[in-house]
Amino acid sequence: MDPVSLTGSATVADSVTATTAVQSLATLRLRDSSEIRIGDLTSVRVGDLAAAGEATHGATIFMNRGAVRFAIKHPAGGRANYRFVTPTSTLGVRGTVGYFVVGPAGQQIYCVKCEAGDVLVETAGKRVEVRSGQTLNIGMENGTITYSEIVPNRTVNNPAIDQFLGGVSPFKEPASIGYDFTQSGSGANQPPPAPQSTPYVSP
Repeated sequence: MDPVSLTGSATVADSVTATTAVQSLATLRLRDSSEIRIGDLTSVRVGDLAAAGEATHGATIFMNRGAVRFAIKHPAGGRANYRFVTPTSTLGVRGTVGYFVVGPAGQQIYCVKCEAGDVLVETAGKRVEVRSGQTLNIGMENGTITYSEIVPNRTVNNPAIDQFLGGVSPFKEPASIGYDFTQSGSGANQPPPAPQSTPYVSP
């Protein structure tokens, strides 16, 4: 199938690959009302997107590179019904709000609202749980995982995440002083946030 440039909205099949351009954002709305926002310079391949109540083996989104913001509805049952898959990791999510950034130098999972058991990351034979207020950083070199660590969200200012928030971090720091250790390239070319107007006070 030939590539199609999209402005507006369209219904897409499970086999579609979505690729965004510079300074563009897209939203993937799933059948159970969950939403995945796709940052600029991001490529994702949509897998099985059966609604949570209909899924027999879960819904899958293959992340090649870039950044997404996910807001996943909480399904019945204990397992994650949505998975983000990269060549080195699998991120299982349910009932969560967070960000996932993927690049050649690593991956970053930033949890905004993630209760116990909601976010499980499988990588390099290990399983890690990430909760609200935590970020999992996974470093890579030449396709091999070199380290992983959990840090507080307040220590993170990643332009790939900031692009979803108008060019500032969740803690109101400008993206211009942020750093994307994953080297995803997403969000790096966003315009600066609009200046805040200051009321004029006559002397």
